[in-house]
Amino acid sequence: MTLMPVDIATRFEKLMSTYLVIALICLAPIVVQAQVGMGVNEDWAVVPAFPNLPVPLTVTVTHNPVNGQLWVTSWDGLIQVFDNEPDVSSAQTILDLRDRVLAPVGNIDGGVFGVALHPEFGQMDSPFRNYFYVYHASFCPLNAELDTVDLSACNPDYPTNARDMEGFHGVYLRLSRFEIPDEATEANKASEVVLFNIRYINAFHRGGGPIFGMDGYLYMAMGDQSNTAYPQTIHDNLNGGVLRLAVDVTEHGDGTWSCPANSHLPPARFRRISTRRATKSRADFTASPMTTLGWMRAVISTLRSILPSACAIPIGLLPTG
Repeated sequence: MTLMPVDIATRFEKLMSTYLVIALICLAPIVVQAQVGMGVNEDWAVVPAFPNLPVPLTVTVTHNPVNGQLWVTSWDGLIQVFDNEPDVSSAQTILDLRDRVLAPVGNIDGGVFGVALHPEFGQMDSPFRNYFYVYHASFCPLNAELDTVDLSACNPDYPTNARDMEGFHGVYLRLSRFEIPDEATEANKASEVVLFNIRYINAFHRGGGPIFGMDGYLYMAMGDQSNTAYPQTIHDNLNGGVLRLAVDVTEHGDGTWSCPANSHLPPARFRRISTRRATKSRADFTASPMTTLGWMRAVISTLRSILPSACAIPIGLLPTG
């Protein structure tokens, strides 16, 4: 039997009455504190979570369930790790992608949009124990085999003004997989495998993610890249939607592939599951470990205001047909 999502509005009301979901981008990690039993109308205090930790331009914080450490990512491509202790004062570099990441300069969107550890990361009996995934903007093209980056052909002379960014200028939206060897303290940059590579057009609306759902799929919230002239043209591109990818596949060398033998997942390697309207802008995309919902927060702009909006989609309870 395939499980179907229940009414999203009802679930949203029930969940919001119990949990306060806050998405913040800041110069240092922060924590929201409140006394146990406080009502939803009481005051909340926002305080530095790690006051002694120098991690500027933070955009994502990822928890490593194996050792409890936190992976923190800067907008310009530096990924660091530190112990989840209030008095921690230093972080160690896991991966430095600043040589290939299009940092958000001028008035265009860019940088690293999200990092996800494989659900079996760090489990020594898993073939996926070394994998993690990075969604980012890059000014470096792919090699001739189209599977990794050609650092000798990078183009740092991309436009930095939104008015000049219309069209394609040799930069890309990219989802890459990296590996950190067993017992190592730093990832291998040469291990990069590009999972998808999309032409970066216009100046804004990149989306967010990636996150893993309870069904084992990797989910991506893709922005529409400000394609206002053709906002519902979705038959020939991957912009403006939530993508579901099967990443635990085995290549056979003859152009075919298969999911692991013990997988219950159907052979749906790549699927769009929502419309572009949900991911117009850059979006914070995360999943609740206590529910089957994925949370996506975008920014809706009007002539006089910029307002945050949030919506929830079911992760792991999606129809598979």
